[in-house]
Amino acid sequence: MSVSDAPPSTVVFTKPLDVVQYLKGTWKRCMEEKDFGGCFQFRRTNNIVIVISAEVSEDAGVEVLRWDIAHPGKKDELTHMYNMTIKTITDKEAAISYTYQDMPCQGRFISGPNALLLTHIDSAQCTAVVSITYRILDDNTMAVVVAECDSKGPSRLLTGIMHRVEIADYPQT
Repeated sequence: MSVSDAPPSTVVFTKPLDVVQYLKGTWKRCMEEKDFGGCFQFRRTNNIVIVISAEVSEDAGVEVLRWDIAHPGKKDELTHMYNMTIKTITDKEAAISYTYQDMPCQGRFISGPNALLLTHIDSAQCTAVVSITYRILDDNTMAVVVAECDSKGPSRLLTGIMHRVEIADYPQT
């Protein structure tokens, strides 16, 4: 199947901030990691649980989401990733801002293709760039592509999927 044959998203947002309600919940992200370049050599797979919850926003028209991660089987050991601020730009687009590893980051949600585009740039040293795309496929599924370019280490390409899950499905080990 080619990209043009891919089915359209079944989720329709009437305004950009509707994506906030969609994102809230517990997700399992399953990714395959490859070298980014050459023969795209397979490196490994990884699975993590991502818990996205709403935070209080002091500004009208602005939503804040808290992203925490845990490895499957360790649901009580959440690690905070970032707080994501989402603000409407137009009736079809929202601006996204957050801080990741002390780097200010930005992105966009575009309602036409139902995609979140996020970018991390190591602006202090200009040594790394990370681009993440989340494409909403249906009520409980997102496709994910992460491209990491790093001058200090290997560059990586990760592709995978995120499924909405119940945290109770992951017993503590």
